[in-house]
Amino acid sequence: MAGWEPDTGARVREQYTLSPGRLLVQGASTKRGKPQFVDVQLFGPGGQHLAPIEVKRQKFGVAAGLQQALDYKDRLGVPFAFSTNGEGFIFHDLTGGDKLETKLGMDEFPSPGELWLKYLQWKGITSEASKVLDEQFYTHVEKEPRYYQRDAVNRVMELVAKGQNRGLLVMATGTGKTFTASHIIHKFRATHPDPNARVLFLVDRNALADQTIAKDFSIFNEELVKVGDRLFQTSKEVFVGLYQAMTGDDEEKNIYADLPPDFFDLIIVDECHRSSRKVDGSWRKVLDHFQSAVQIGLTATPKDENDGSNLAYYGDPIYTYTLQQGIEDGYLAPYRVTRITIDKDVYGIVIPPGALDDNGIPVADREYNQRDFDKDLIIKQRRQIVAEELTNHLKATDRFAKTILFCESTDHAREMRRLLVNLNADLARSHSNYVSVITGDEYDREERLGEFMDPEATTPVIACTAKLLSTGVDVETCKNIVIDQNIESMSEFKQIVGRGTRVYEKFNDDSKNKRFFTILDFRNATRLFFDPEFDGEPEAVEEKKRSEAGTKTTSKSEKKYVPVVSDPTTQVVQKHKRFLDSKGQLITDELIDYTRVQLRGKYASLDEFLNAWTSADKKQAIIEELDCEGIFWDDLRDAIPNGRDLDIFDLVCHVAFDRPALTRKERRDGILKGGYFDKFGPTAIRVLQNILDKYADQGVLAIESPELLRLPEFEDQFGRPLQIANEFGGPKEYGDALSKLIDDLYQVHA
Repeated sequence: MAGWEPDTGARVREQYTLSPGRLLVQGASTKRGKPQFVDVQLFGPGGQHLAPIEVKRQKFGVAAGLQQALDYKDRLGVPFAFSTNGEGFIFHDLTGGDKLETKLGMDEFPSPGELWLKYLQWKGITSEASKVLDEQFYTHVEKEPRYYQRDAVNRVMELVAKGQNRGLLVMATGTGKTFTASHIIHKFRATHPDPNARVLFLVDRNALADQTIAKDFSIFNEELVKVGDRLFQTSKEVFVGLYQAMTGDDEEKNIYADLPPDFFDLIIVDECHRSSRKVDGSWRKVLDHFQSAVQIGLTATPKDENDGSNLAYYGDPIYTYTLQQGIEDGYLAPYRVTRITIDKDVYGIVIPPGALDDNGIPVADREYNQRDFDKDLIIKQRRQIVAEELTNHLKATDRFAKTILFCESTDHAREMRRLLVNLNADLARSHSNYVSVITGDEYDREERLGEFMDPEATTPVIACTAKLLSTGVDVETCKNIVIDQNIESMSEFKQIVGRGTRVYEKFNDDSKNKRFFTILDFRNATRLFFDPEFDGEPEAVEEKKRSEAGTKTTSKSEKKYVPVVSDPTTQVVQKHKRFLDSKGQLITDELIDYTRVQLRGKYASLDEFLNAWTSADKKQAIIEELDCEGIFWDDLRDAIPNGRDLDIFDLVCHVAFDRPALTRKERRDGILKGGYFDKFGPTAIRVLQNILDKYADQGVLAIESPELLRLPEFEDQFGRPLQIANEFGGPKEYGDALSKLIDDLYQVHA
C-alpha cells in the first residue's frame, strides 16, 4: 500500500470503531453486544472517511471480506471498499469507469492522492475548493469524534467547498449535536480566508447556552463570548446567543439589526425545529438579516406538524443519524415501555346536566374523554393513580432514578408534585426538592433545572414539567420518562423520548450508571412508535404563515377554570409492557410468543438446540448468542409459572419446543439420586454437592465461572482452588468432572 505508511501523513487506522456494541437489556441490568470494527480504515487529509478494508486470512479467497466491506462502505457513505487476504485486493469503486470491481495486486493499491482525487470528483468538488477540507479534527482530551459525527462535520465542510450556504443536520437526541458543532466551527474558522471569521451559535434557553460554553465550546477559550444584556462584544469571534438576547419586543430593541449583514460568516442554529420553521418568528428575522452567512440547522426532528418544516428553509438534510441507528450502534440507550390504561381514558365520563364539581361550580354537561382530562376536566382519582403507579415503579427499581413527568399544564405539574410528595413522604422529608416543578412559570426554574441536569446531584429526582423539559435539555442520567400529557405531534414525541436516550457510564458505582430507560405511558402516546414517520425519512411540508385570526390565546389574567370532580370507581384496567427487539423494533405481541419466534429462528428443532447445547464447551457461549437475538430472560421468567426457578436450558425447551420444564432444584436432585458420586472421595463429593447447590440457586453460568472455587463458600471449607482440584487428581481431572456434571444435569429427563 505505497503512500499509506504512517510517516506520509496519510491517515490509516486499524480496528476503527463503528459500534461499541448494542446495549442489551436483561431485567434491571444491561450488557454490550458484539462491537463492530473496520479492520483497516483509510482517511482523507481532513479526517474524511475514504475506504474500509476488510482483511481475511490467506486460506480464504481475496473477495471473502467484500460483503462486509460493502456494508461498512454504505454505513460510512463512501464510494470505495476493499477486501484482501494478503495476496491481493478486490477494489469496489463507485466513482466511474467500466468496471465496478477490480482485482488488484499487492503493488497496485491506489495512492492517497489517487483515491482522494476520485473522492473529490465523486463529490463534485474541485481541487482548488477542496482546500477547505484539509483541516484535521481538533484533539480532545477525553474523546474523539464518533464515525457519524465525523461524517456530519465533513458533510458541512463539503457543502462549504461547493459554495453553498444552507444545510441541515438531522441527528437523534443524545448523539452529540453540540460536540459536532464545535468541530464544524473549528474546521470552518481554520480554513476560512478571513483569519477572524465570526461564528454565531443560536440556542433558545439559558441553560443550553451555559452548558455549551462550559463543555463542548470550552476549546475556544478567549475567543468565546455569550451574548447578553443586549450588547455585542464585537471583538470576540465565537458567539453563543439566545435569540431572546438578540431580539426584543419591537424592532428598535433588535440589537442584531445594528450589526452589518455580513458580520457573521457562519451561523449554527441548535434545535432549529423551534426556530427557523416560523416564517414570522424572531429567529427567522435574525437569519434573514445575516443571510450571506453559511447557516446550518441542527435538529432531531426536521418536520413539524404545526408550524411547517425547516426543510423548506434549509433544504433536504445533508446528513441523518437516526434514533434507531444510535440504539443499534450502542451509542444511545434502548428503552422499555409500560403502557398503563385507566378506565376513564378508555370509556370516558359523562357529566349530566346541572352537575356541580367538587368546588360547587357548574360543569358543562357532555362526555369527556382522555384528550379533555387535566385540560377541560380534572378527575382527582385519575391523578392519584398516576402518582401511585409512578411511585410503585420507583420503589420496585430505584427511588433515586432521575425521572421526568410530562403534564398538561403548570397547574397539573404542581398538583402532581403534591401527590408525589405525599406518597414519598419518607424521602421528601429529608430531601425537600425530591419532587420539583420545573416549568417556564416557576421563579427558580433555572436553579432547579441546573440541579436536575447535574449527574452528581442526588435531587431533584422527579421533575414535573409541561413543556420546559421536552426539548434541548441534556439530562444524561434520566432513567424514566413518564407521559401524562396528550401528544399528537410526532416532533414533540421524538423530543420527549429523546430526554432519555443518553447513555451515562461515568460513575465509579456501576449501579448508578444509565444504559437504558423506561417509558411509563398513561396517554397512549407510545402508539407513535408504530407510525412509519417515527424513525423514517423526513418529508418536506409547505411552509405556511399562521393567520392571527386563526390563533386564539389565553393570557394569564384570563386563565380559565378547570372543573375538578371525584370518581372513586376510577381504576387501572390494563398494563402492557413492551420491549425493543434485536432489530430495534418494539415487540407488540405477547412476550412468550415473541420469544418462541426468536428461538425457532435460531434453532429449527429441539434436536438442533440440544446438539448445540451439548457440544458447547461453555454454555455461556450459547446464552450470549441468544442474548444477541434479543431474548429477555428475566421478563420471560416472570411470564412463566415457576419461571424464576428454571434454568435457561429449560426456558428454551419449554417456550420454543413445548417441553415440560424442570426446575434447577429438580435437576440437582436427579443427579443426587443417581450414582454419579461413587468414584469420588469424601471431600470431592462435598465440593460437587456445593456446586450443585450453587446451580440450584443461580443456574449454569454461576458454576461455569472461572472464579467459582475462589468464592468464600468453597475456599473457607475446602482451601484454595489448587487444593480443591487436587482432591479430584489435579486441575484437568477437576475440569473433566465439572464438565461431566454439567452434561449430566441436562440428561435428566431431557
